[in-house]
Amino acid sequence: MMAASLLRRDKKSTAAQLKADLSRTDNSSGVRQLQELLDCVLNPEKPAGDTEALDWCKYLLAGGEGFEEFCKTVRSYDNATLCGLVWTANFVAYRCRTCGISPCMSLCAECFNNGDHSGHDFNMFRSQAGGACDCGDSNVMRESGRHRLKTGENVPSVPSDLLLMSELVLPRFIVCIIQYLRDGYTEPGQEENVYAQKNYEKYLSALKGSGLVPAEEKAVGGAGPGVADLAASGAGPGAVSLLGGTGWRPKCWKEKESEAKQ
Repeated sequence: MMAASLLRRDKKSTAAQLKADLSRTDNSSGVRQLQELLDCVLNPEKPAGDTEALDWCKYLLAGGEGFEEFCKTVRSYDNATLCGLVWTANFVAYRCRTCGISPCMSLCAECFNNGDHSGHDFNMFRSQAGGACDCGDSNVMRESGRHRLKTGENVPSVPSDLLLMSELVLPRFIVCIIQYLRDGYTEPGQEENVYAQKNYEKYLSALKGSGLVPAEEKAVGGAGPGVADLAASGAGPGAVSLLGGTGWRPKCWKEKESEAKQ
């Protein structure tokens, strides 16, 4: 099996080779190899905390580059004026009373350190119930303390191959997470299970409309063969369009379709 062969290779070099194959004019072989590899790596029967699978995903997303370096490169093309980083309890953040218009204004460490707050009246605090970074929000802080002053003019265009692997891997990764959550639902009672199924469908519908999938694939995804069987097996019709039209489906779903027909 091709996937088994790939799994035995070095992760970094394998990811780089797959990215090179996907960059070719005829990339059908690269797509097939990547999908088969993801079938094994993101097998929902594996434990959710499988570090080997997470390592594979990181290398694949980065296309063979270091994951941290890849994330840094992606952030360099971010032209958002707002940070919006959300944190939970016990997160260490900053508050600058000199720059803040609102007393509730908070900054994450990265935004605070990248801003000019020398000589300002500020304090570092540990969040009690969570919050979000307000850097770039003119409603709560003055422009003098914001470092996220980017515009479309000073941010370069994103290279066409930068997110090539991410566009193929991320939808599979997200669907795998949803599958884990769905299969892990053990609350007794038919009514509760119906509620969980509806929530699952909502997630898939939201992902389908998130921009991760080309419009033409969304248009044909709900009408192809196998959709009714997939829905009967519990995966939902939205999954077909999300995962690339009517052609490919995860191996675990194919097995469930076969079980449903028997």
